[in-house]
Amino acid sequence: MAEHFREIKKGALPRNVALGQNASIERIASLGVTHGFGDIVFVGVDLNNTEYFFEKNPEYLKKRGIDAILTGQSGDVHKTADPTQKRFPTTIFIKETLK
Repeated sequence: MAEHFREIKKGALPRNVALGQNASIERIASLGVTHGFGDIVFVGVDLNNTEYFFEKNPEYLKKRGIDAILTGQSGDVHKTADPTQKRFPTTIFIKETLK
């Protein structure tokens, strides 16, 4: 897998293509690398629980005319970081992408 990421960093992937498997943070990391950003910093990313910011404050969605967003999350660990749910968890994807 690390070899694939090295090739991507060398420009083997078109700049308008983002790698990722159901996690926006993966696509953001991929686009950052393919566009040549040297430093990519994620702030406030928490994959060790299943709660989203809009669930903490129901007024956030209500003000926007949205009744609910179904996240499909359950349990203690975010599905994108759970190796029993994903063949290649987001935490490993990001570490490999940003090496």
